Amino acid sequence: MENKTNLINKSNLNGLELLFLKKPVATLLALDEASKIGLVLTASQIAKMIDCTYTHVLKITREFYWADFIDKKKTDRRVFLTLTDKGSKIIDAIKTIHNEME
Repeated sequence: MENKTNLINKSNLNGLELLFLKKPVATLLALDEASKIGLVLTASQIAKMIDCTYTHVLKITREFYWADFIDKKKTDRRVFLTLTDKGSKIIDAIKTIHNEME
């Protein structure tokens, strides 16, 4: 019999553990809404939008960056965040699931 702990580890999840928590989903939604109107956001702007601490948003965006859901572009001291194609597909899927639950 296969050990279940081998099936679920950090490398298998690739950001999945974050996708159904309130603040991470709100982070992706903020980036999605901003991209629709042609804006790019910083972690500080996202924190204000979703009523979350800056430190928590940094942790969330770091995990999403590693999972290739977002991209970072640094200019001087500011780091701008955008959704990748993979991140856009993920947020579309989350919206679909949300609509099905309503």
